[in-house]
Amino acid sequence: MDVALPEQERGLIEEVMKVYRGKGVHFHALRTRQAAARRFISVHMLVPGEWSVHDAHHIAEEFEADVRAALVES
Repeated sequence: MDVALPEQERGLIEEVMKVYRGKGVHFHALRTRQAAARRFISVHMLVPGEWSVHDAHHIAEEFEADVRAALVES
């Protein structure tokens, strides 16, 4: 079965996004799916224009790790 993640898990993702919004990151187009035991998350992440590509890539990797940790702990 292929369905969106439960609201509780979407809430955990939103909490992580809130932390990154405090760092100047903006998000839109959050989509979630679950197929069997696998979870899929897609989101557009916008960083401040003065950030380097290196900085943006680093923050995206941190965000991904934080979302993963939040969902594993749930």
